[in-house]
Amino acid sequence: MADFIGRINFIRAKIVDQHLLMFGMRFPVPADFPMGDGEVICAVRPECFTIDRPRVSAVRGMVADLSYHGSLVRYRVRIAGAVQTSEVSVEVPGPRAVFGKGDPVSLGLDRQDITLFDEKTNSGRTLETERPPGRPANAE
Repeated sequence: MADFIGRINFIRAKIVDQHLLMFGMRFPVPADFPMGDGEVICAVRPECFTIDRPRVSAVRGMVADLSYHGSLVRYRVRIAGAVQTSEVSVEVPGPRAVFGKGDPVSLGLDRQDITLFDEKTNSGRTLETERPPGRPANAE
């Protein structure tokens, strides 16, 4: 497994019918993806989440806590209706918090910011569909 510098969220999710299902979000999985249907662990860095006012078509949660770290604000967000992982860390630039403890929020995430880990093989891979030119297929 890779070594990470900094903070990371590990989130249990599932792959079902070529789609990653995580917190009600649905991301297409490339046809050549080596992991089939089943449970996976998703790794998402806190700065990859977007946080906004509540929206109907987004992952909804509530700010459980927040702290200031120089040029960023770190939120701990409790996900509404989450079965296994109930909180994620979200980091946003700026010295002032937009949301306070107890505020409802929505979270967003792009698929290229998700790394999936297969616990059986102890291997990981992002959901990218195309590799940059010159990057070998096994360069994860």
